[in-house]
Amino acid sequence: MSHHFDTPTVREDPRIKVCDLYLFGGSAGHTVMAMTVNPDAGVSAPDTFRDEGLYAFRFDLNGDAKEELAFKVRFDAVEHAGGDEHQHVQRSGKSRYRPSPAPVKKAAPRHQA
Repeated sequence: MSHHFDTPTVREDPRIKVCDLYLFGGSAGHTVMAMTVNPDAGVSAPDTFRDEGLYAFRFDLNGDAKEELAFKVRFDAVEHAGGDEHQHVQRSGKSRYRPSPAPVKKAAPRHQA
């Protein structure tokens, strides 16, 4: 269950509330990351991102409980009535991360008659 207004800061400005994060396969060799924020957008809150906000996503890629990859996203203030916002994405971590090969499951020996 998601509590969309669970902290005082988020109740004050829901634009910093990350509701959902989705990861799924894109074209060959690519992953798509999508997030939803601000469940109250356009109702009782602005329908823009908060320009002072920093949305950070950290990933453990090999199960060792350590961050191998991170993305930090920041948005500029809205510049005109159309509502366009420029975003800045910073990627950190190993530039060419290669996960360890998956363990190979050995086949059961065959009995010959």
